[in-house]
Amino acid sequence: MEFKAVMGVSATTAGTSGKRGADSPAVDFDALLAKLKEEACKTPEERARDAVLRKHDLSEDGYRALPKDKRDEIDLEIALAVRRVAEQRHATMVARNGAAV
Repeated sequence: MEFKAVMGVSATTAGTSGKRGADSPAVDFDALLAKLKEEACKTPEERARDAVLRKHDLSEDGYRALPKDKRDEIDLEIALAVRRVAEQRHATMVARNGAAV
């Protein structure tokens, strides 16, 4: 059985006994849980930034290695994504409170 998790992390279990045999794939649930906690702790703005980097198939290191002009283009796209998140958050607060915040 395979479990798909956040950000492409997956784990595979062998059989239903829950025991790890010498020839069965090991499941590192601690690493999976740590990745889930890391994602859950991110702000919506951080998630928006990560989504832009994923869209361009970039890791953090890959982003830093880009030439300045390419980084500037990505930064503009990130700024727009973060702004959309902030606007959505504001609209949600207004809808909940019934007045401008």
